[in-house]
Amino acid sequence: MRLPDPSTPNLKFSSQIDLLAEINQSPRIFSEVDAALKAKQIKSKVDEYLKARHQGSFLSELKQRLLLAQNEAAQAGTRYNVPLINSLEDSTALCSLRFHVHYFLTYVCGRIYL
Repeated sequence: MRLPDPSTPNLKFSSQIDLLAEINQSPRIFSEVDAALKAKQIKSKVDEYLKARHQGSFLSELKQRLLLAQNEAAQAGTRYNVPLINSLEDSTALCSLRFHVHYFLTYVCGRIYL
């Protein structure tokens, strides 16, 4: 799918997007969003990092794990493991959401009822 250039003058972005055939296709989302992280055995390391925020070598290690091997990259047409990146993003978003909901329920709502 090729999207229109957003810097085009007088672009009627929404109408052009609505004409794309792909707009009618729902995105594929795994019911288990962290499946790719578990498959690569880095789910626990990601969770640990998100809880503690200790960097160490985790981020550079993660960067390397997001890359495909050269033969897989040639076959996929990209050097990045897209399902793994999507799983990382979804898992991180859910973790952030859980934190904010917990914070809201604990501190904001807790103070309302005191």
